[in-house]
Amino acid sequence: MTSRTETVARCSICLHDDTELINTQLMAGESVRELARQHTVSTSALSRHSQRHMATARQHAARDSTAAPADLLARLVDLADSARAARLRLAERGSPNAQARASDTESRILFGLLGQLGINDMTTVTALQQAEKLTHAVAKFSVSNPIAAGALIREIRSQNLPDFAAQLEAIVSKQNQTAIERN
Repeated sequence: MTSRTETVARCSICLHDDTELINTQLMAGESVRELARQHTVSTSALSRHSQRHMATARQHAARDSTAAPADLLARLVDLADSARAARLRLAERGSPNAQARASDTESRILFGLLGQLGINDMTTVTALQQAEKLTHAVAKFSVSNPIAAGALIREIRSQNLPDFAAQLEAIVSKQNQTAIERN
């Protein structure tokens, strides 16, 4: 009799570099044929992997489909987090095609999440436009007030927004460097 670990060890999909992305795409409902083509794996291997190794995840998804809306949102958030992790991992060492597929999968899951939250395209566009205006206003203020910018950057970091803080810091540093070069 073959043990579970031996079966997993022989599964070409479990051993594939894009396993996490493939699993996320399977859970997002993408077709086995399309995924096999995208990841250059056999359809039969992907189908076997889906049947044998994704059963638990499918059971959770089936249970979640009859769950309360909050549970569905939590599941979508988990899928989005998984897709993001796959995208970030592939950004470091994946092929451009794998990176594009990971970004596409993450986007589709996020749009599903937005749909569950009742956010339509216009709401999203409006929010993004307002966020962009706010970002420009904060950057303009920060460049003209370097002392306040330092305090603002520290506060942004304390709010656990390190990417935002780094971007603002880069803008302020670049503007200050340009001002120094002009003098």
